[in-house]
Amino acid sequence: MAKRRNIKKEKAARNRAYAKQFRKKTSRNTGFRNSQNKQEENSESVSSENASS
Repeated sequence: MAKRRNIKKEKAARNRAYAKQFRKKTSRNTGFRNSQNKQEENSESVSSENASS
């Protein structure tokens, strides 16, 4: 008996491999660093506003 093929899974795998070409190259840590920097900027702006009041 021949091996059964899961055509939907094969198609999804090919699609993922093709879509990978169009993704932007980013490291996983970049998103974390960006969100951390935004939080620091927000806290600094709030503290400077409180100091001038």
